[in-house]
Amino acid sequence: MFLINVIISVYEIVRPIRLHALQKRDLKSRPDTVKYAMTLGGRDIEMHLQKNNGILTKDYSETYYTKDGMLVTTTPEDLDLCYYHGKIVNDSKSSVSMSTCDGLRGYFQTEEQRFLIEPLSQDGDGDHAVSKYEDVNEETPRVCGVTNTSWDESEEGAPPRILKSRSHSSGPTFFQQQKYIEFFLVADNREYKKMDSNLEKLRKRIFEIINYINNVYKEINTFVALTGFEVWTDSDKITVSPVAGETLDRFTQWRNSDLVKRQQHDNAHLIYS
Repeated sequence: MFLINVIISVYEIVRPIRLHALQKRDLKSRPDTVKYAMTLGGRDIEMHLQKNNGILTKDYSETYYTKDGMLVTTTPEDLDLCYYHGKIVNDSKSSVSMSTCDGLRGYFQTEEQRFLIEPLSQDGDGDHAVSKYEDVNEETPRVCGVTNTSWDESEEGAPPRILKSRSHSSGPTFFQQQKYIEFFLVADNREYKKMDSNLEKLRKRIFEIINYINNVYKEINTFVALTGFEVWTDSDKITVSPVAGETLDRFTQWRNSDLVKRQQHDNAHLIYS
């Protein structure tokens, strides 16, 4: 589930309230912890959120193309990292993955239900729309990807047999071992145009994706960080096909012949329409 271009057809209007005032030291940066309260379906919900400070690798970079096809790679500074994970008070099975950049935008799960939330105004203040996940008509982009990691299915710890328990003497299981994945995302030209050809707008969506993925994977002791993203601003670098397998093959070839020569990463994924 990726939070890009969702259309909420059935939703409830809520007004989240921040439960603590910003201190002077927080005015130039996002606080490490923040609390929000709202009433949803007649139930009071309080979210306790912790800032995800590791969403990017230290060598994070962004790549785009000029109108004449020249590749440009930058290392942006002073990015507004407003991405959080958290829990809902008195709900041990809850999970929250949230952006606070412009209001609340993201995903949260209670013991009973999964929800998406997004602001109804551009400045993010005031009313928000909350929808049950099954009521969302998602125009999410398709995603294909390739990894540097492969497993021999005969090995212990290899999917899908990694869920089997192992003896204490054999050491930690695959899931118990701390893992770190450097993730690289590529957005095709159509996705760029769907974000109004606005790199900052697309960046926020990319960061929301990584924040969500990070929240999911930490349950299996795996930390995912974004090492970079590339936007095909001028034109697609491969032929994007409605057939997912064909697009994956072409993306894999492009990655092996181009991307790996200039960008270190463990996993690369293409977001395309």
